[in-house]
Amino acid sequence: RRHDGVYRYFLARGVPVFREDGNIREWVGTCIDISERKWAEESLRESEEKYRTLFTSMSTGYAFCQVVFDERNKPVDFTYIEVNDAFERLTGLKREGVIGKKVTDAIPGIREQNPEIIPIYGQVALTGESTAFEVFFRPLQIWLTISVYSPKRGYFVTLLDNITGRKKTEEQMRSMERLATIGQLSGS
Repeated sequence: RRHDGVYRYFLARGVPVFREDGNIREWVGTCIDISERKWAEESLRESEEKYRTLFTSMSTGYAFCQVVFDERNKPVDFTYIEVNDAFERLTGLKREGVIGKKVTDAIPGIREQNPEIIPIYGQVALTGESTAFEVFFRPLQIWLTISVYSPKRGYFVTLLDNITGRKKTEEQMRSMERLATIGQLSGS
């Protein structure tokens, strides 16, 4: 604690200097003020905790992935690096079933059932241009709204929401409108 009441962190290193009889005569060393570093570490810890809380409690699904390219630099697959709890809840895919795995292994048939997905993600990972779209994801039989961006070349982050309920409601409303139109036509 300094004279102004502020506490500081110090890294002290010392070595003993011995007398001829083997007893310690004095200590010689250095003392370095590391307060700035310790405060930066604490700030980083707090920031990481805020990020972790946001990441685990957000309702939007999150997946961080790395694109796999062929020898012609064409995107052919991608590997899941990280997903959040909402990703599991919204897709039904478990973290342990996707992390470290290629999507074609984690979701067999994706290339054939939704051939547009890998090229879209690859394009974002190559160009850095974000995009958003809705898709009926056939392997899981769910509708998703997807936003995708690239934090660095070769990687992408996808944020997704399961909109299957909304899509079913929209289809029911269209069916009711068609029935109403048919009823109006037959009644005229």
